[in-house]
Amino acid sequence: MKRKRIRIILYVLIVVLLGVFGYSVYRYLSIQKDYREEQKAHDLLLQYRPELPVWADPDYPVQTLPEQETISPGHPETDPQGQSPDSPDQPERPEKLTNESILRLRQDYPNAVGWITVPGTDVDYPIVQGKDNSYYLRRGIDGKYLYAGVPFLDYRCPSDFSGSNSIIFGHNLRNGSMFGTLSKFKQQSFFAQHRFFYVFLEHRTIQAEVIACLVITPDQAPYVFEPEVSADFAADCLRDARCARSDAVFSEADRFITLATCDYEKDNSRVILIGRICN
Repeated sequence: MKRKRIRIILYVLIVVLLGVFGYSVYRYLSIQKDYREEQKAHDLLLQYRPELPVWADPDYPVQTLPEQETISPGHPETDPQGQSPDSPDQPERPEKLTNESILRLRQDYPNAVGWITVPGTDVDYPIVQGKDNSYYLRRGIDGKYLYAGVPFLDYRCPSDFSGSNSIIFGHNLRNGSMFGTLSKFKQQSFFAQHRFFYVFLEHRTIQAEVIACLVITPDQAPYVFEPEVSADFAADCLRDARCARSDAVFSEADRFITLATCDYEKDNSRVILIGRICN
C-alpha cells in the first residue's frame, strides 16, 4: 500500500510538472506570436513614416531666446531680413508645411492624428486617438485586436496638440518595441545626448525639447496625466525627476507633451518622459 501511494504521488507530481512545463511553453509561444504580429503591423505602417526635417539636426538650436536677447528686424546688428550677419546659415523652418505621409495615414486610418519619432530609441510609430483611453490598449490602428496596441493620444487632449499637456500612452513590451526603449532616458548620459523628439501632424512638425524623465508611482500619477496643467507643472516634474532632468527655465506660456509607459522595476510604476514644445 505504501509503495502504491508513493507511485500515485509521483504520478501526480509528474502530471503537475508536465502541466507547468506545457503552460510555460504555451505562454512563450503566445508571447512570441504577439511580438511577431506587432512587428508585422509596424512594418506595414512604416510606409507612412515621415522624414525628419532638415532643421531636426541634434545641434540645431531651440528658438527660445529671452526677450532681452531677441534682435528685431531693422536693428543695426541685423540685415534687412532680421538675421545677424555673424550667425551661421541655418535651415529655415517653413511657416506652412504639409506632411504628405500624414495626409495619407489619416486618409487610410481616420482615427490617426500623426506620427511620433524619438531619435535614439525604437519609438517610431503612428499616434491614434480613441473615444476613451481603453480602446487602443489591445487594438491596432485598424481597430482589430493586437496585443501590443498602438500609441494613443489621451482622448481629452486636442488632436492638434494645442493643449497645455498632450499625453501619449504606449505599451512597454519586453522585447523593447513600442515605448519600451523610453527607459533609456533614465540614464543622464543618454538624456543629455538626445535632446528632442518629434510629432508629425498634417500641417505641422512639432519639435519637443526633453526636460525630464521620471519614474512615478500610482499616487503621483494624477499630476502628469492631466491635459490642462498649472504653471507649476514643469517645476514639479523637475523636482520629481530622480532619473534625469534638464536645467531649462520655463514660462507660463510653455506647452508640453508627456510620453507614458509601464516600468518593470516597481509594481504599477510608470516611466514618464516630458517634452516642452519648442515651435
